[in-house]
Amino acid sequence: MVRLLDEEEKNLVLIEEHLLAAGPAALPYLNEAAQSPDPVVRGRARQLVAKLRFRELKDAFRRYAALADWEMDLETGAFLVARYGYPDLDPAVYAAELDRIAANIARNLRDEMYMEDVIDVINEHLFAVEGFRPDNRRFYDPENSYIHRVIERRTGIPITLSVIYLLIAKRLDLPISGVAVPGHFLVRYDSPFETLWIDPFNEGAILSREDCEELLQAMGYPVIEEYLRPCTVRQIIARILTNLAQVFIREGEKAKAEDVQSLVRLLIS
Repeated sequence: MVRLLDEEEKNLVLIEEHLLAAGPAALPYLNEAAQSPDPVVRGRARQLVAKLRFRELKDAFRRYAALADWEMDLETGAFLVARYGYPDLDPAVYAAELDRIAANIARNLRDEMYMEDVIDVINEHLFAVEGFRPDNRRFYDPENSYIHRVIERRTGIPITLSVIYLLIAKRLDLPISGVAVPGHFLVRYDSPFETLWIDPFNEGAILSREDCEELLQAMGYPVIEEYLRPCTVRQIIARILTNLAQVFIREGEKAKAEDVQSLVRLLIS
């Protein structure tokens, strides 16, 4: 069937239906055809590979979305999002890098430290030593939504830099959670005595409740308690996907935007 990809358009529908029905078993042959010197075969093979890969990803998202909120793992979801742009992604490589960063931070933490001191240690290592920073120059680059690229490039947008912060905090067993502030994204650190908010997009700036209220008002939003509460992993992943879909819309990539929006619907339906 792969050898027939150079057939005329009128015969292609049936050929493509058979190849898609074969599922992952067709991928090795289609990947080979995707390197064909014939540009027609090469283009058609690559389109079919992309369709099969997205079908696999959608199935993985469907299984992930079926989990209860408390069962959802943020790291798993973030790497699932990244697989949209990088189907062959190996999360283990990047998990090991996060492990390394967290281990280095842990060496400088002490049980008797105050919350602010713990935050200062994390911030110093993430932003000064490791060099994570906001991508103000290419804010709407799709790469900023793929967590492994954020790790590689050390740049991201508010939500993906916050995800890095959260993944490190989890490794350090710290009570830090995501906060889906409209128009921005923060994390919050809860102790039995105090709650502080942290802005990873601003080098981990520490915010009080009053600071957060001023931030909301400055962005034109009302001060609503829900905006400052911890959000679920499902909400974080859905928001990363929504941001990515908006980037594709901005770039005129309608088909990609529709793909990503279909994944959002799986999460929130």
